[in-house]
Amino acid sequence: MAIEMLYELTKGEAIITTGVGQHQMWTGQYYKFTSPRQLLTSPGWARWASAIRPPWAPRSPGPINSH
Repeated sequence: MAIEMLYELTKGEAIITTGVGQHQMWTGQYYKFTSPRQLLTSPGWARWASAIRPPWAPRSPGPINSH
């Protein structure tokens, strides 16, 4: 699998970034992380927050989606 190959090519020293969804699952399953902070990923709040602003999110000066 591509994620296992990435681990081998980088000797486990890569910083991995993913979007939301299946890529997060595959990375968690197949990349053997060797240290903290090697995975940068999105919690997926951007789309959710466009419909309902969570209480901890800053107030936007205007609409999130301008189109």
